[in-house]
Amino acid sequence: FGVIKCLTLSTEQLNDLRLPISNLPFLMMFVLFIPVMDTLRVISVRIILGKNPVKPDRTHLHHYFLDVLHWSHTKTTIFITTTAMLITLLGVGLCFYLSVWVLMSLFVFMFFISIIISIKLYGKKRIIRTK
Repeated sequence: FGVIKCLTLSTEQLNDLRLPISNLPFLMMFVLFIPVMDTLRVISVRIILGKNPVKPDRTHLHHYFLDVLHWSHTKTTIFITTTAMLITLLGVGLCFYLSVWVLMSLFVFMFFISIIISIKLYGKKRIIRTK
């Protein structure tokens, strides 16, 4: 709710925060980092492997924890939620100090790293075999 509140602040209130208005979209991207990056990663890997990008499979992040690491739903949820909160806190700090171009470069870099890690963790054969 804090980010939504931040989006409804007036220009005067934002100036008091000293958060550059141009960085506000990146603040939202940090909040939604895990679901957005996971979705983009899964679709990109499917396209790279020549699969239908919208056909369901079990290559999303939470399936990795459930299927490969054999974590419970509770443990998986707590881990992903805690990680999302830490990324959000990091993002809030970075939005105050970094320029738009640095933030955009950071997101592009993290996106490509997530694709590489995905292919390494799952292995190309496992991704192709999933239904």
